[in-house]
Amino acid sequence: MYSVLASYQPDFQKVLLASQESLVGEPSPNDVWLFSDPAAKAKYSRQGLIDRLEWDIRNYVMYNGRWSSDELQFKREVQRLLRSCVLAPKNSFGHLSPHPTIYSA
Repeated sequence: MYSVLASYQPDFQKVLLASQESLVGEPSPNDVWLFSDPAAKAKYSRQGLIDRLEWDIRNYVMYNGRWSSDELQFKREVQRLLRSCVLAPKNSFGHLSPHPTIYSA
């Protein structure tokens, strides 16, 4: 289970809305940000630590620079559940890299 790192600030709503295109299309196995919450990515970017986060994900989370087929299938299922309005973002993200979005059903 993930612990909550941070709740979204009001300005992160813009970041979340800008990420809605991730609900459609095939997830890329090479997309380092595939599982990172947009607010977490924005926070690291503001702090000048985005390169460090990317390195961490590529070296400690992904395998050989790619997401596994199981992880890609998980992403497809999350996309499907979001499009069906079964899941909704909880305005927070996980403490551990890649800082995934936390959802509620």
